[in-house]
Amino acid sequence: MPLGNDAILAAAGIHALTNNVVRLAEDHARAERLAAVLARFPELGAGPARTNMVFLSPESLDVAGFIAFMAGQGIAVGGGYGSVRWVTHLDVDDRAVEAVGRACEAFFTQPG
Repeated sequence: MPLGNDAILAAAGIHALTNNVVRLAEDHARAERLAAVLARFPELGAGPARTNMVFLSPESLDVAGFIAFMAGQGIAVGGGYGSVRWVTHLDVDDRAVEAVGRACEAFFTQPG
């Protein structure tokens, strides 16, 4: 019998709690650095990182265009409908945070 979505999410959570609690502090610290990078761009409305997630509340930004631009840079961003969410995890290192800063700089300095 196939597993349902709840079972799959629970399994992922159990794995994380069993194997990655110690390194979760790294994700939280990296999210704080990411929030600081994003705060350089007031258009994004970046809030502080309280976990391994950084939420943006942009007021006058083409969110779909921003997400598409980031995807074109190889950067995955969650969100839509006016909000944006960044999540740090095992596969996000300091170079990735720096890449986000460079991509944001490129986005906000492009003509048009």
